[in-house]
Amino acid sequence: MSRLNESGRGYTACTKHHWLQNLAALGQYGAGKATIIDIGCNRGYFTSTALNYWAPGFGNHNQLVHKSHQEGGLYGPGACGICWDCSHGPDKPVTLQPQREVDVHCFEPSMWHQRALAAAKAALYGPEDAPKTDKGTAVRWKILPLAVSNATGVARFPANCTHEECSLASTTELFDVNITTVDIYMREAVIPYVDILKIDTEGFDPAVLAGAYNTLRRHRAEVLSFEYHDFWTRSGGTLRVCMDYLEELGYTCYYDAPLLYKLTGCWDPRYEIKDWSNIVCAVRGSEIEADMNALTVLRQRAVNSTAVA
Repeated sequence: MSRLNESGRGYTACTKHHWLQNLAALGQYGAGKATIIDIGCNRGYFTSTALNYWAPGFGNHNQLVHKSHQEGGLYGPGACGICWDCSHGPDKPVTLQPQREVDVHCFEPSMWHQRALAAAKAALYGPEDAPKTDKGTAVRWKILPLAVSNATGVARFPANCTHEECSLASTTELFDVNITTVDIYMREAVIPYVDILKIDTEGFDPAVLAGAYNTLRRHRAEVLSFEYHDFWTRSGGTLRVCMDYLEELGYTCYYDAPLLYKLTGCWDPRYEIKDWSNIVCAVRGSEIEADMNALTVLRQRAVNSTAVA
């Protein structure tokens, strides 16, 4: 608890999402297709990290995306991301069978990020209607110039933003961005189910989760991944309220770190650290929830104690 409470920024902010490999392994015997909704796609490194396990035939997707960003020159020395995301990758060679198809729905309001993502997509994966298939997986990466919240509308967004916190940028140059919700997009795009719903909206994650109510209530997203930090004051959210909401909808949540810290059913006021962190949640009773429980700090301590004894 002390490590999380005192070092949340370092311990769970720049997490490598170790559970992704477990999720990919569970999908080995499925339909051969995986789907990601990535809200706040930014430079694309969350999705590229997942693709390391779902589409291993390409090699290290983080490095490939980074190379494209470097060649494009839009980010300068910041192409790797604030967490040095481009250096992330599997700890050992991936032996999983590739998925036949991976559909990525990438929501990114920033025109600057859209340009960089479009260049990476074209170079690595090809167009959505004719994706490259020579690496064993057809990756259809759809870039959506939209914001996501709990209601539709129009937002004013900073132009020419190149960093991770575009919605916080102070500038007089703004442009209109249409807003949708997860529930509306799932219905309009005819998406029955997503493996991962990832949210990174610099403080508006609670609003996005509210707009995903029906998707979550029906367990049409197997795993949620979202950020939590002091920016949540922008939308009036607290971690405790969010955990109660997701528990009622049938999700078990954890602080996402090298070892997971279980939140659901284990609430401690000290978990409200109000610092840059990552949360991951799984449908209660699912196989991936069981895998995540095995990755928690308490379970690992028990395993290690047994091994020593």
